[in-house]
Amino acid sequence: MRERDAWHDIERATRKARRWSRHRPYIVLYLCWTGAVLCAIWETAVCRLAVQAPGSTWPLLIEAALWAATMCWIVPDALRHWRRHAAMRLYFEDIADGVCPDRGMQITHRNGMRWYRQQGSPLWISARRARPKVCVADALARLQGGDPPPRPPSAAQRESIKR
Repeated sequence: MRERDAWHDIERATRKARRWSRHRPYIVLYLCWTGAVLCAIWETAVCRLAVQAPGSTWPLLIEAALWAATMCWIVPDALRHWRRHAAMRLYFEDIADGVCPDRGMQITHRNGMRWYRQQGSPLWISARRARPKVCVADALARLQGGDPPPRPPSAAQRESIKR
């Protein structure tokens, strides 16, 4: 079994603590989406009952149009929110890893979306992607807007300096 680094444990604890709080701003949006789907389901039931009358096929057109309108509203909206979430997660992970050069006041939504487009606009961020080994103190310093604190050279670095 692979040993986990401290950064993984901090990230996991943070996610667990804020599991539901990140959904609070979207409650109204989720309720609107749910209402639209429930209206489409209700209209489907009404249209199916209306079709049973002889010679009437127009309720099926209304049903299809309502489902198309509902899906044309919900799917792009959900995709936009998903992309925004993926962009910000990628941006903050890359700042913490030291891959992205932004610090302090440079950490903005606009710069995050720019960084997301530079990285190829992935829909999914793999947990197994190659990430550099980073000290937790360095990552937190980068996220707070500063540069990592200086570290004393390791034994291997001291040996290379002596030669």
